[in-house]
Amino acid sequence: MQIQWAIFAVILILNTIAAVVLGVMVLRRRNAPGGITASVMFFALSVWTLAYAMITISNDMPTKIFWLRVENIGILSVPILWFTFTIEYTLKEKRFHLIWRILLWVIPLTSLIFLLSSNWFHLYYQALTPMEANGTGPLVITRGGWYPVQLVAAYGSLAAGFLLMLWTMFRLRDLYRRQLIFLLIGLVVPVLVNLFYQYGKNLFPEFYIPVDLTPISLTITAGFVSVGVFGLRMFDLVPIARNLVLESLPELVLVVDAYNRVLDANRTALAWFGKSSGDVIGKNLMDIFKLWPGLASRFLNTSELSEEIEIPGNPPRTLEMLISPIFNKSGDIEGKVIVARDISARKTIENEAKRANQALKLQLAEIETLRIQLQEQAVRDSLTGLYNRRHMAYLLDQAVEKTQQRDAIFSVAAVALDDFERINEKFGHKCGDVVLLACANRLDKKVKSNEVLCRYGGAKFVVLLPGLDQDQAIQRAKEWQGAISEKTIEYEGETLPEITISVGVSTFPKGGIESEALLQAADRALYEAKSHGHNQLSPKTA
Repeated sequence: MQIQWAIFAVILILNTIAAVVLGVMVLRRRNAPGGITASVMFFALSVWTLAYAMITISNDMPTKIFWLRVENIGILSVPILWFTFTIEYTLKEKRFHLIWRILLWVIPLTSLIFLLSSNWFHLYYQALTPMEANGTGPLVITRGGWYPVQLVAAYGSLAAGFLLMLWTMFRLRDLYRRQLIFLLIGLVVPVLVNLFYQYGKNLFPEFYIPVDLTPISLTITAGFVSVGVFGLRMFDLVPIARNLVLESLPELVLVVDAYNRVLDANRTALAWFGKSSGDVIGKNLMDIFKLWPGLASRFLNTSELSEEIEIPGNPPRTLEMLISPIFNKSGDIEGKVIVARDISARKTIENEAKRANQALKLQLAEIETLRIQLQEQAVRDSLTGLYNRRHMAYLLDQAVEKTQQRDAIFSVAAVALDDFERINEKFGHKCGDVVLLACANRLDKKVKSNEVLCRYGGAKFVVLLPGLDQDQAIQRAKEWQGAISEKTIEYEGETLPEITISVGVSTFPKGGIESEALLQAADRALYEAKSHGHNQLSPKTA
């Protein structure tokens, strides 16, 4: 093996070591945007350079073809990994969906299939010839029909990543811009060398040698990337993330030192002050906030604050202020971060919302009042205001159920005005309503708090008497009869004839009846009482 190829192989192996070391070091920063992809890209470069070295020192064709296939794993991967890295590092991955990432690999994977296939190998490399007659040295290739397709795809990925980095570079501040300059120079050098390898035979035939020096140029790339990664801490600072976050924030952001000198100000802060960064950076906080001296004094007198502050103006503005201290490694305060958000519009909306909420509460109160009124109307008799027949049935069911559960006693009284039809016929229905209302009021005054008086219909009432046995219920009925008959009723200046009531009583649980049967028993007792005359009582065992 000739000495020049041995040296060439050593240089390639050194490139391999450099790429592996960089890959490992970048992998330690894998949480940074693009960290994992950049690490994989360096490992792919190491595969490329190592396989190229093995091709150079091998002297039989099958071995060279084997390492050529291995080499192309790195060659085909690096452009795609580079473009993917730029997408991730510039934080554009959300716009770059998975389907596009998959499509990027279609052409490289197709090329790899051709390379691994004996039948289709010629589509990528039409012919291969060792540089030296003894079989050593690199291979001189004759391109197949698919080779230009892969070449265009590779250069397209490299160019797209380059342009994305270049566009991002002009949007960053000086420190971060230097990082990308080193990275872009590191890319340009091997690309130019590869272009010379691909097209130098036609453009510069007198200088051309059919050897791909791209892996050698990767040594230069590794140097520039090392400066970017370690000298300028590219993956530590994550400059693009800082730039995008800080400059995109709609809030004012100021960083000041322990002497209240402004160290940094974002775009929103500059817009608020109507100044350029040169007019703000390095200036005292009092000079910056001279239009709002009261606000500035708050900043000077505290290192930590979180409150809403109103500043004068026409109209006045409300700011939500947050001041956070910056500590050094010793725990001493070195400065502070001031964040201010204009919440004037929000406060206006909040005040309007409060007024609207108060109005809504008033409306809800009115609706609730109407609901209660409607609910009462649904269960009350319109003439007497007593519970109606439907609600009485519901209350009776509830009372019977509770009585059954507690193994207690319960009585029901059916009450009817005597000769009410005669009053209607002689004095009219209006007079009948007056009599019904007067009797209902007298009964309601006699009914106790745990008892329920309902108008059943016409001149008939029902009283639910929980906890009363038959004798007690009869005693209560007598009290009602006395309350009705002891007072006269006047109608249009005329004293009406004596009004009396008859009462039928039924008691639960004798007979084991349900609510409907209990009511029917009281009703039968009522008719039995009325059959004996006026102002009568009749018990009925249910």
